[in-house]
Amino acid sequence: MKKVQPKKLNLLVVDDDDDMLVLFYMAMSKKGYSVEVSRNAETFWEDLFYTHPDVIILDVHMPGIDGRVLCKRLKEHEYTAQIPVILLSANADLEHIASETGANGYVKKPFTADKVISEVDRILNKQAA
Repeated sequence: MKKVQPKKLNLLVVDDDDDMLVLFYMAMSKKGYSVEVSRNAETFWEDLFYTHPDVIILDVHMPGIDGRVLCKRLKEHEYTAQIPVILLSANADLEHIASETGANGYVKKPFTADKVISEVDRILNKQAA
């Protein structure tokens, strides 16, 4: 009998900082996640529908359309409202920003990859309950 492998979780990381994207890709891939990256709001929607993410990790402060606007749009759209979103920022009001945008979680910068992984796990466990 063939053993069924669990599905890898798909993460979509959206950040305008290339170094941050490389860090996320390396750390999350090492933990067994399938990781796709998007560098800005202009490519985000195409990347979103291409990757079908289980979780979106979204930087709040980006040039052009920032993470607050993207998160609100995601949560307002019937096809994307159910996708958990984790916001990232050094903003002191991050908890308030997450609440007003409908984000499922947040992680304050600076952070470790383990902190982000913990938040992903917390959100997915909460959804499964």
